[in-house]
This record gives sequence, structure tokens and C-alpha cells, in this order.
Amino acid sequence: MNNLNIFLDKLVYYSNGILFFVALITTVLGLINLKKIGIYKIFILLTTSAFIQVVFISFITSRYRDGEYLNLKNSSINYYLVFELLILSYFFYKKLIGRPQRILLYVLNGSLIVFLISTCILNLKLITYYYSEIAAVEAITILINCIFLFVQILNDEINSSLLKSPDFIITSGIFFLFSFTCPFYVIYTKIEYDFSILQSCFAMVNYIGYVFFYISIIKAFKCKIRLSK
Repeated sequence: MNNLNIFLDKLVYYSNGILFFVALITTVLGLINLKKIGIYKIFILLTTSAFIQVVFISFITSRYRDGEYLNLKNSSINYYLVFELLILSYFFYKKLIGRPQRILLYVLNGSLIVFLISTCILNLKLITYYYSEIAAVEAITILINCIFLFVQILNDEINSSLLKSPDFIITSGIFFLFSFTCPFYVIYTKIEYDFSILQSCFAMVNYIGYVFFYISIIKAFKCKIRLSK
């Protein structure tokens, strides 16, 4: 069991390192081509915040006691959750043109955003305590947004190659991330918090999901740059 824990910890460590470099590459590519990527520049905010979060967590690891470190780490994760929802909601708001879809976006995303911002102000620890449940709700909400945008893209670009569509590429990345991690958030609510093996597996799955998401952002950037020429 100890050997398995050590092995999983190494996988988590390397997965985190890969996430760090992919987030960095995505951020640099976006900044270099800022004027060419249009609305997709908002995703630079996500990759930059992910990059900063990895650096921040690494920084506090050796400088704070376990309790302080855990509080700071949880706070940074909570703020990222809210920030991520804001950025993705804005993307879908700008891309979805159907009135029924927009109304549902206002209701679903708006309600969750208001709840999370209010919770951040009043009691941030509440997000920590119910993080898995909240993350699962966020994932389901974003997946619904993805389905609406997929339908719109398929209707609008029926005669075009989807692989040349930045919207399709980035929506696919978002869909993969949240469909990949959502089941683990649901499972995570049912396990004991000291079950380190499942925690490590969950962390690794989370990192892998974000790596693929950021790669989709890179591909969308490149596609948009080609279309801008």
C-alpha cells in the first residue's frame, strides 16, 4: 500500500508539472498573438491564473505549517473555481445566440455565480466544505452550456470542417474537461477524506483533464490565428 501511495504521489507530481508547462505555453502563445485571437483572449486569464496557482501552492508548501498551508491552498482553489465559472459563462454568453439558450444560461450560470460570490464574501470555508458538490454542479452547468453551443455550431457550420472551427475545438476541450472530472467529483463526495489513494487518483484525473483543456485552447488559438491572416 505504501509503495502504491508513493507511485501515485509521483504521478500526481509529474501531472502537476505537465499542467504547469502547458498552462505557461498557452499563456505565452496567447499573449504573443493577443490581437489575432479575438474573444479567445479571455482564456489567457484562465491559464495565467492556473499558472499562478501552481506557483503559489508550490511556494506556500515549504513556508507554512500544515494547517495554514491547507487553508491557503483551499482558498486559492475556491477562488479559481469562481473565476473559472465567470470566464466560461462569459464565453458561452458571447457565443450563444438563441434566446431560449441565453435565458437558461442566465438562470443556471447566473444563479450559481451569485451563490458562489456571496459565499466567498460571507463564508469562503463553506465552498471548501462542499467543494465536490459545488464543483459537480458547476460541471453539469457547463456541460449543458457545451451541448447548446455544439448544436449551434453544427447548425451554423454544417458545410465546414469542424476541426477548423475555434469554437468547436475549445468547446470540445471544455466538454472533455468537465465530462471527465464530473463523475469523480460525484464519487469524491461519497468517500472518506483520509482515503489518500482515491484522493491521489482524483488529483491526477483533474490535472489530466485540465492539460487536455489547455491543449484545446492552444489549438483554438492557432486556428483563430490562421483565420485572421
